[in-house]
Amino acid sequence: MTSDPETRRALARAANDEDFVGQAPVVITVLGDPEVPKRWHLRDPMTAAEHVALQAVEEGLGTCWIGAFDEVGVKRILKVPDKLRVVCLLPVGKPAEKPAGRPRRPLSELFFKDTYGNPYADQSSTSGTKRL
Repeated sequence: MTSDPETRRALARAANDEDFVGQAPVVITVLGDPEVPKRWHLRDPMTAAEHVALQAVEEGLGTCWIGAFDEVGVKRILKVPDKLRVVCLLPVGKPAEKPAGRPRRPLSELFFKDTYGNPYADQSSTSGTKRL
């Protein structure tokens, strides 16, 4: 995690010049160790990153998962050992705006019941939330 302004600006350049990365007060760099069992060295760090992102929202903060970056550049900037992988960057801060929600696809296009291709039928509860 870095809050140093120059380091954040350098990370923004390494993240395809995404200015908001450098503007965030904190950038969390999520790392994975390929020496742990292969199937976990990327999954576990991403699970942790998602938990951080969810907690940030709970705290009134904003974040954006960044997967497009120059890994060699990020490792050089942060002095990350060669053996580790940079999984993602998470800039965290107060959101500059609160955009309206985007239209969402119906659950029947995203979830299947019992077998792939058998659409899940949306079932609304009395509270208006969807039940699976």
